This record gives sequence, structure tokens and C-alpha cells, in this order.
Amino acid sequence: MAKRKGNPAFMKELNCSDELREFTGEKKISRPQLMKVFWKYAKKHHLQVEDNKRCVQVEGTKLEPLFSSKLISKKREIKQRGKTLKIPAGCVFMTEIGGALGKHLEK
Repeated sequence: MAKRKGNPAFMKELNCSDELREFTGEKKISRPQLMKVFWKYAKKHHLQVEDNKRCVQVEGTKLEPLFSSKLISKKREIKQRGKTLKIPAGCVFMTEIGGALGKHLEK
């Protein structure tokens, strides 16, 4: 029998919150599958910010209920690798996406 790659706990399907279920259409989903669904939706609907493709516009979209209003309500700056990145209001940065979506998964 071939050994499975990856972390089994990470690959485990978890229950979706009501908001996440409305977005994905799934009752259970693994974290990697959730990120695939998210990025597929963002690219299909052209939600990536032109200046910085690592930022996604979520305000006014089907994604907005998945993110806290505090996170998307104002312009922010993030320091990464010695550079200061400006995040426009209504957007989230790629490193924030996994944590915010993970809050909608339950055991």
C-alpha cells in the first residue's frame, strides 16, 4: 500500500459554517480544497487587484460574509520580506485568506 503524502489532519474534511456552505455548496471540505474553490472563484470573477495579484477584492461579492468587517473596512499596510505592501480597502491579502476562511471550518 502506498504511503499517503501530506499531513492527514490538514487533509481531513471539516464541517462548513452556514456562510461557507453558501459559498462552496459543500457540507464538508478540506482546507486545500477550500483554497482551490476560493482562488477559482476569485480568478473567474476577476477579483484580484491589478497592481498586486496577491490581493483579492472581497467587498460587495459573495465572499464578503466570510471575512470580518474589521479586516476589509479600511486601507492597511503589511510588512513582508522587508517591503511594505499597501492593501486597498475592501481587499484581503493572500496570507490573511487561509486564516479567515479557516474560522468557518468546524470539527
